[in-house]
Amino acid sequence: MGTGRGRKGNPMSEKSSKQETSLSIHEPTPDAQVQKELLGQKIPKRITTQEQLEGVRQYVGRVSQFREKIETDFGEPIKELETPLKRLKNSLKSWLDPLKAREKECKGLISDYLLAEQKKLDEANQKALDKHDAKTEKALEQGKEPPPPPAMKTGGPKKIQTVMGTQSVRTLTYVRLKGMAGLNTQTQEPVYKNQVGQLDVPDSLWKLDWTRVSASQKAGTLPVAFETYETKSLIQRKS
Repeated sequence: MGTGRGRKGNPMSEKSSKQETSLSIHEPTPDAQVQKELLGQKIPKRITTQEQLEGVRQYVGRVSQFREKIETDFGEPIKELETPLKRLKNSLKSWLDPLKAREKECKGLISDYLLAEQKKLDEANQKALDKHDAKTEKALEQGKEPPPPPAMKTGGPKKIQTVMGTQSVRTLTYVRLKGMAGLNTQTQEPVYKNQVGQLDVPDSLWKLDWTRVSASQKAGTLPVAFETYETKSLIQRKS
């Protein structure tokens, strides 16, 4: 793979230029004495007279006036920060988005390969078991000692070391409606009967309650309209 060295202005350039943004922020200083006096003033626990009502109304007017002044005083410097903050976030996004996309692409490639290799291992192990069963049956028919069970093949190392740290792969098992491979029914909007046809799904699961579906799968009572499937998830831990 290339080094990613590019021309000036290219986000893949070897050394990113750091743009200095000098911000002179004036933080307002509200009148602490006024706040203290307002919050120190006692108010009745319950209004019982017209005089108390008038007093509380006048008081809350002063509180609101002081609060709005503080909001106005702080509003200007906050507004001044919004533009550079937005620019900074956009710059961050422009750097991260292509990197995240490449990570996702590589993880997909790894997952596809590992799933394919696992399928080959499973088929090879099943073939060895079937062959062993046939030999065992024949040996028993002949009154001989059955052969020892075959050694099961295993995949590559579960963990590897990268510059990022320890990288491992785990198998995740999900549930989906049969015939819906390729759709992530864990995160998509709830699926209704008229979208997938009349399936053998109990009415208690519509609209599809994936929490209850998962609980049904764990309990071993998953309806026949569902199937389980596995994915490989890449886990990276910093050293």
